[in-house]
Amino acid sequence: MEPGRILDIPCKVCGDFSSGKHYNIFACDGCAGFFKRSIRRNRQYVCKAKEEGTCVIDKTHRNQCRACRLQKCQEAGMNRDAVQHERGPRNSTLRRQHISNYMYEVRERYGIPHPSSVSNRASATAGVTSASSPLEPPRGLLSLPLPRLETTPTHARAPHTANSRVESQYALRMCRQVVAHERAMGKDPPIFHHAAAPRSTPVDQRKLEGNFVLNVAQTLPITDLSSLVHASGVLSRDNNPIIFLQQVHEFQWLMNQVKALHLDQYEFSYIKHMLLFKTSFEKPCSSSCPAQDETKVLSEPAKVKTLHNTMQDTLKSYVEHMSPGEPQRFGKLSSLPSSLKDICTKTIEDLFFRKTIGNATMVKVICDMYKSQPRNI
Repeated sequence: MEPGRILDIPCKVCGDFSSGKHYNIFACDGCAGFFKRSIRRNRQYVCKAKEEGTCVIDKTHRNQCRACRLQKCQEAGMNRDAVQHERGPRNSTLRRQHISNYMYEVRERYGIPHPSSVSNRASATAGVTSASSPLEPPRGLLSLPLPRLETTPTHARAPHTANSRVESQYALRMCRQVVAHERAMGKDPPIFHHAAAPRSTPVDQRKLEGNFVLNVAQTLPITDLSSLVHASGVLSRDNNPIIFLQQVHEFQWLMNQVKALHLDQYEFSYIKHMLLFKTSFEKPCSSSCPAQDETKVLSEPAKVKTLHNTMQDTLKSYVEHMSPGEPQRFGKLSSLPSSLKDICTKTIEDLFFRKTIGNATMVKVICDMYKSQPRNI
């Protein structure tokens, strides 16, 4: 059974679309996860209705009474023994199912719509990339996809390939996809699908820098940048390229750190939005855009800060739930935003884009794309 698939067969507990057979009956991921947690933790629920056991359990009301929901699970035929004797996750499929169940809980708790409920909104922003683009438009806070790339060519897989021109061209295509992803996110940030999000977060070049660097570090398939340094032409243009080489070294180190963490799409989304909703920054390393006075731009700084803290707290909860065997993982993830500020986008511009954009800056390009069309939020 593929995780998250939707069947035409209704869930026997709540009537929602089922995703297959769970514990002997056709059920949705939500009811299957609820039943499993209840049995494994030996939960004893109490119905608060005047007439105990009379609560309606359907797609709309299934979360209002746990006692009646558990009772209906059992009456529908869910097998308690199947849960008690079930082994822990044995492969990546079970882990993805675990993630699906957990994110269902998060959406229910915070009132965040399921990605399918905002599909119309997503299709409205699909015009930012061509139909053949491997990038997908954002579809909600918890469905923000990692930028997806074309299949890595053989040349790009070999870090010391002699054909640095092909490697550089592939990396350039990848970075253009990242720019398209930033444009899509900038025009309609997935976080704004959450009703509690403020509608006045400013376009700040330091936020765009951080998110752009994170995207490149996460998606670039090349781990050795030495061949790209020569292909960029910086060494022949710059009489003193020491600073550039130091920055390339730091960027390569950061890339390796990000790749070693193996971020999933939810961790990636939380980190990007923690950057987006920062209310203060140190002086940016590049001067590609004039620094803004955040206190004058933000109309709801307290709300933005609260949302940033919510992102951080939810990330911590998610990491503790999904990676209990990695007690230091949250610390490593939460330190990423501060590490990103040490990498100048000028380094990435020189490495990948200088021959294409001349003296312009990528942040200015992204800012211009962001401002080019009105936001319909």
